[in-house]
Amino acid sequence: MSQSSRSFDKTNEYERESLLNLNEQSRRPEDAIFENRKTDWKSMWIIAVMQFVCALQISVHSMSMWPYLLDIDKEATTSFLGWAGAMNCLGNTVSLPLFGLWNQKSMSVKWPGICGMLIAGFSQLLYSSAYLSPGSNGLVIVLVSRLLTGLGVGNMAVFRTYAATASLPKDRMKAISMQTASIITGFSVGPVISAAFTFLGSHGIRIGVLRFSMYNTAGFAMVILCIASCIALLIWFNESYVGILGKSVLESDNFVIPRYNVFALFVCGYSCTIATVLASGIAIMSSPLTQALYGWSHAELITYNGILNAISCLVSILTSVVLSMTLLQHLDKRVQILIGSVVFLVSQVLMWPWSFYPGPLRSNTTENGLDMCPVHYEWCEHTHQSPHLVYILYAVLFMGVAFALVENAAGSLLSEVIGPRKQGLIQGIFGSASSLAPFFSTLAVMNLFSEFGYGYVILLQATFTIVEIVLVILGWSQLVPVKLKVVEKSDSN
Repeated sequence: MSQSSRSFDKTNEYERESLLNLNEQSRRPEDAIFENRKTDWKSMWIIAVMQFVCALQISVHSMSMWPYLLDIDKEATTSFLGWAGAMNCLGNTVSLPLFGLWNQKSMSVKWPGICGMLIAGFSQLLYSSAYLSPGSNGLVIVLVSRLLTGLGVGNMAVFRTYAATASLPKDRMKAISMQTASIITGFSVGPVISAAFTFLGSHGIRIGVLRFSMYNTAGFAMVILCIASCIALLIWFNESYVGILGKSVLESDNFVIPRYNVFALFVCGYSCTIATVLASGIAIMSSPLTQALYGWSHAELITYNGILNAISCLVSILTSVVLSMTLLQHLDKRVQILIGSVVFLVSQVLMWPWSFYPGPLRSNTTENGLDMCPVHYEWCEHTHQSPHLVYILYAVLFMGVAFALVENAAGSLLSEVIGPRKQGLIQGIFGSASSLAPFFSTLAVMNLFSEFGYGYVILLQATFTIVEIVLVILGWSQLVPVKLKVVEKSDSN
């Protein structure tokens, strides 16, 4: 009996030890350090506004650029439109790691942010003045201006890094969601701002040598906004890196930050990159696509696509709020990435020019009296028209739900995989990759669109999405936050 009692006591002791070990495992070593720290939400909101302004610089001309190019030079082609869109990505590719390195070395957000805004403001002034040199010279000015825009908004690497390193682990998802929501809102509101000036018409209003038309007035507005952003950063922004554990803190508490998992970094980076690739693809293709499919005029494509972007903006904000403010913020980030990827894939399947859709497009021209494919494409002879409702679902679900899900989860998980260390250079490098890929994909998208039709663009996008799903599934066990290791005093000396 006594032997049984001792056995029972040992069992209870073992269970108690197991429960203690379980509690210790659920509590990360760094949690004790972060207990007395707080996330500075004022600075987070300012950074979110800066991200919004940067996204505006990229997207404000996405719907109006095509008619603006034709206004400057009647011989402009959709291939040139692809180059104009790609220049922004090229500028980003160069500047993102440079801004990230600047932040890494100086631990400053304010001055890199101001520098980028000034460059972006100058680029918008250049873009809006391109009409003063009609013909090929004006097109070159547009190219240079978009390159400078990309160089300027490279400061987004600094803002992204700040969101990841100035927030506590428990606030990380909310902080990243705020930034993502701001970026998506900027991407969505940009075309709406451009659409707001359609009442000016293509000839616009002249004040001296300046012409304010529906194509370039939004650019002048962006100049003012960039200057205002510089003033806001200078006066109201204060930096607070509560999410970084310095060397002295780590040594005093006997902690070591282990190396990050390279494959996990790659998967997170690929997810963010593909989300950007798909978003930039639909943004640059939307104007010639809707003109070809539905015969929209220049004013209509700017207005209607702007409205769709506004609706998409509301959906994306709602998605980000739900992810950051409700119990869904605790949903596994890997699951969020998969859900977003599936939404991407479903929208692409719907948008495919199925044979049971109306068409072909060329027959619609004579049958319905609509000016389909006003720019001649050979693929119009056999390509069917995706219905208006399908395009609306594609545009709204694509940007509103899928992009928010993938970008929020992948961006947050990326910062957690890197760990509580300086992230400026790493974030800049990944941001650069996220810009280099759209540079090539934008050129590929517009060439595929011109030569073979939008169906092949959808096929390319679906392929990227399927690869993303496979990578997340394969790397499931590795896509977890890095955990600090506790070392003995003797080991650290």
